[in-house]
Amino acid sequence: DRAICLGMLQTITGVNYTWVLDVVMTGNHIYNLDEPVSSYQQCFGIVLSYASAPIIQYNLCHDFAALSSGASCGVFVWGDTRNAVIAHNEIYNMRRISGDGMGINLDSGSQGCVVEFKYIHDCDGAGLGTYAYSAGTKPAGIALWRNNTFRYNVVQDCAKDHMGSFAVLGD
Repeated sequence: DRAICLGMLQTITGVNYTWVLDVVMTGNHIYNLDEPVSSYQQCFGIVLSYASAPIIQYNLCHDFAALSSGASCGVFVWGDTRNAVIAHNEIYNMRRISGDGMGINLDSGSQGCVVEFKYIHDCDGAGLGTYAYSAGTKPAGIALWRNNTFRYNVVQDCAKDHMGSFAVLGD
């Protein structure tokens, strides 16, 4: 359910995380990710967590979750990822029966990240999305969401099913 996944899949209390360092993901073409309706799988193109200063650029992600009963997302960054640069990507046709259907989700624990120069279009959910736990509700091992920048992005014909073109969600 994930084409590229680096970092931890889940948070575990008391673990000293080894961070993913100096990663560059560039020039990937990820498409037609799907799972059968009965499996409630999520379809994510690039998932990155517990990383320091990664660069995700010049990737094309499209046509996810046409049949899946779960969510889809082109790029999903979370869990203490810091100082990521996510730039010059195109993402489209993120579908959903339930869940997000987002182009990019800069999720809980992201800090100091920059999302820029994106073209995101024709998604069922938000083109750009965020999620942040409040200080009292976040799980152990996830930092607070803070100091992130979204700039110079084009979001077109998204939020067909729910959310908005830019969804800010959280506790």
